[in-house]
Parts: sequence; structure tokens; C-alpha cells
Amino acid sequence: MVRKITEASTLENGLKELEKKGVIIPQTLQKAFEKLYAYTNDEKTGIRHSLISDEYVLFFEEAKFTLVACSAFVNYLKLKKVRFRALGK
Repeated sequence: MVRKITEASTLENGLKELEKKGVIIPQTLQKAFEKLYAYTNDEKTGIRHSLISDEYVLFFEEAKFTLVACSAFVNYLKLKKVRFRALGK
């Protein structure tokens, strides 16, 4: 969703681009999104790479948490984008 709004190649750059465009996300929340993304991308424990390593077994609760958290993030950004447009920016 960040890429769709900003066309940035990374989440970190995209969050910066959102801010430049006036879509303000609190710094602590930005860091939380970055850490959640880092978790999903971790080759040893992350959900996006869960089949690479036999060291870590991914369970339903991790998968569900990640799905719900990412869904919440997308919905949050959609509302931020709507508010941003409503303000004429």
C-alpha cells in the first residue's frame, strides 16, 4: 500500500515520502511498521520466509497475527490517504 501511494521502492523510503506529502504518521508507529515488516522478512523467523529454515516452525497464531496486523496497516493507510485528499493536498 505504501508503494502504491508513494511509488517508493522500500517501506522506509515510502514512509518518508508519505510524510513529505503531508501524510503524517507518528514516528513511533512508523518504527513499529518497520519492525513488523522486518519480522515478516526475517529468513529465520519471519512469516514470508517460513519454509526456508527447519529451525523455526511457524504456527497459526503467528500467521493470523501477521495477517491481521498487516490488514490493519493497509486500512490505516487508506484512511490516511482519504483524509489527505479531503484536505486538498
